[in-house]
Amino acid sequence: MSRTGGEITRARILEAAERLFADKGYSETSVGDIAKSAGVNKALIYYYFTSKDELLQTLLKGALAEIEVAVKYDPQNITEETIQKELRLIGSRKNILTILLRESLRNGKVSDFLLGICENEAKPLLTKTDSKDRNRVLTLDAFTGAIPYMMFLVLEDKWCEYFKCSREQAEKDFARLIIDMHMECCKKLIQK
Repeated sequence: MSRTGGEITRARILEAAERLFADKGYSETSVGDIAKSAGVNKALIYYYFTSKDELLQTLLKGALAEIEVAVKYDPQNITEETIQKELRLIGSRKNILTILLRESLRNGKVSDFLLGICENEAKPLLTKTDSKDRNRVLTLDAFTGAIPYMMFLVLEDKWCEYFKCSREQAEKDFARLIIDMHMECCKKLIQK
């Protein structure tokens, strides 16, 4: 099925916004910057989105839905290979991760999205533990799982360049650490 001219224009606007928000930051990017980068006028952006905030929300929701469909988290069947596959899938949306982390640290504008990701990642564990452990599970999954994944992916290229290692080796080392630390803690919570 081919996309209409309107769908193509809307996609160009979203792509330009994603690139600029990741490179410059949300606050430093104007609607005019997005329009110029997308090759449209500002009025057309407001035709598709009521505000820059709505543009950001649409961008994040779409990317996160895409990642959620692509990555099926099964804490019982985690291997280095499955983690490396997830890294490649999630890493394909590195700009979104950069926006999430940058804007959450800067002004909290997207903190709810970031926390929502953490909560979503914890759902398989939450179904296997006591309800009294809910906050512990959420904390564990956020700070030893979801957030380290994002940080690794955002910094991976610089890490490899600085430490002169291959991407494959960095991903393998990270996967091993996730299994050794995060997955072992998850198993202990489930067995408790």
